Amino acid sequence: MAITREEVDFRVAQVAEKISRGTPRKEIVQWIVRDTDWEIKEAQAYNYIQKAWDMIREIGAVNVQQQFGKALFDLQHLYKEALANKDLDLALKVRKELSDTLGLKKQTIRFEAGDNEKEQEMDVVQALIANLTTKRRIQEEELKRGGRKSIEHQETGA
Repeated sequence: MAITREEVDFRVAQVAEKISRGTPRKEIVQWIVRDTDWEIKEAQAYNYIQKAWDMIREIGAVNVQQQFGKALFDLQHLYKEALANKDLDLALKVRKELSDTLGLKKQTIRFEAGDNEKEQEMDVVQALIANLTTKRRIQEEELKRGGRKSIEHQETGA
């Protein structure tokens, strides 16, 4: 007896529901063979179980992608709002969370802060922000002391 694609999909969905409820594989096979009108043997029952698992994985993959996309969207929105409200502490925390969500690895970063060198483990985005913040602070301090020396002036030692 030939069955339609819709009937196969319906059967697979029923098996997937049993799987999602935690029904053991052997019980699902027994249910298919003994309690349904599908008129199939045990080997075919295992094929339905495999198709059901494939369907579950496919749905799960789509759901993970959707949730990942939503998480990124929400974090980017929070980041934008934090910057708009000039809440730099929150912006940095959200940016760190974005980096963590994207899986950016922490690295040991060395950057110069005037005459000091600093080494710290941080993610790439944090390192860039820290480096820019430090450079800006140094520039502000130099301006307060009477301006920046020109590169030529520094090189000649004059």
